[in-house]
Amino acid sequence: MNFQLPNTRQVSSSEQVSFHCKRCGACCRHVRESIPMNTLDAYRLAKYLRGHGEQIDCLDTVFARYTEPVLLHESGFTVFMLKTTGADDTCIFLKDNRCTIQQTKPTACRLYPFAVEPAPDGGYKYLLSTEKTHHFKGGQVEVRRWIKQNFNLEDREFMRIDMDSAPVIAFLLRNIPVSEQKHAIMLYLWYRFSDFGKVHFCFASYDMKLPAGQRQTNSVHIYVAVDEFLGLCQKMASGELRYMMQQRKKEGSNDPLYKCLGGTSAEKLKKLDRARPDGMSLSRTAELLCGKNADFLFVANSGPGESNKTGLIVPRFGNKPENHVSVSMTWDNFAGLMLTTKAHYEAWLAAKYVKESKAEKRSSKPKLERVPKPAVEIPPEPEYSVEPEYGAVAMF
Repeated sequence: MNFQLPNTRQVSSSEQVSFHCKRCGACCRHVRESIPMNTLDAYRLAKYLRGHGEQIDCLDTVFARYTEPVLLHESGFTVFMLKTTGADDTCIFLKDNRCTIQQTKPTACRLYPFAVEPAPDGGYKYLLSTEKTHHFKGGQVEVRRWIKQNFNLEDREFMRIDMDSAPVIAFLLRNIPVSEQKHAIMLYLWYRFSDFGKVHFCFASYDMKLPAGQRQTNSVHIYVAVDEFLGLCQKMASGELRYMMQQRKKEGSNDPLYKCLGGTSAEKLKKLDRARPDGMSLSRTAELLCGKNADFLFVANSGPGESNKTGLIVPRFGNKPENHVSVSMTWDNFAGLMLTTKAHYEAWLAAKYVKESKAEKRSSKPKLERVPKPAVEIPPEPEYSVEPEYGAVAMF
């Protein structure tokens, strides 16, 4: 899967480019579906906003409040882009012609006027955006120095892992039957993980006949506990899930192979200033069923719900959910999805442990201090008071 960024040309790391930021805000306008927000960007932004008083409970708050999913490739590959506002499609973080998140702006903004892509040889390819021509007057910028200042090791490792998964995701999406694409396509496999122990999937359906930017018809965010997710992976790897599927089909049973209930309580929605008009909780459900035209049917629904005595949010929308997305998947499609997600979770977990281990070593490293040498006490010479018992004469 190859993406060609428009209005760019490749540059070498040693190249000098004429560029001067005029603080005009032009690069922050007319940016609808143009500024990607990856999960690392969202994590940094969540920490920054929370530190400045905003109610940010998890990454989902950032994605839901400040971004929108955008179709990036005809295969169905989707990414999150920053929302825009106004007739000139201005970035929602531009206020009084100044960026309000300057200290933690997304990678794409930090790198501007450059962009970075992984190269086949393991290195990186650098591109120069030539869209805003008035920026390329004035000072001189060395590509290598600019990239070093705005694209650190953490950014590099994240991009490498993220881009390596893109062909796998695109392959899975291309294998969705055309008949199912017209009804609903699972476009969004941009999964992410955070400290609250959930695996996040976003399912979206699109009507490709609508104009660009208006094609999304439904979207449902599903959060699966990590232990449940790993258990499902284990059932798949051991063959138990395949046996269950065969038994369900043999018996003609419609019981789900897996079911997930979740959502957001009415109280929490109110705190987030996202209360429903009916005052109810938001229920989200996901079911893995035996499919008719394929091995599996993955169904995600959302709508009004209520919290029961144990705190579980139970759906109250019956057979009429507010949002509904269903996806037919072959065994290979589903296995690829689960194993790819599991690999990303393990990579994230390993990186988290390494980071914490390094931080612990730095904090526990003993400081070298000069220890004063202890004073050595010289014992006084003994005093002799013995009277001689014989005569003595001086010899010299």
